[in-house]
Amino acid sequence: MVRRFTGPIGSLNDAWKAQRVVWVVCLDCGHTARLDPRTLISRLGQELSDLPFDQLERRARFTCRRCRRRRVGFLPHYLPWGALR
Repeated sequence: MVRRFTGPIGSLNDAWKAQRVVWVVCLDCGHTARLDPRTLISRLGQELSDLPFDQLERRARFTCRRCRRRRVGFLPHYLPWGALR
């Protein structure tokens, strides 16, 4: 499989181009979820998909399923989509 995107992964669009999933991490309790960036882009909208992850953390309104707080962080995963099934 040829990876078309070779730059750093700093936004949801970058993760989508590199075909990488994104970890969403609760900064309060440590709960994690592995999400497809295509799902996040459709949920958040195209205008937020170009924001860097640190700005997206402040703008996105995700609620942790474990502690119900709204402090989350985003981390790109290093394995491609096909390897995670």
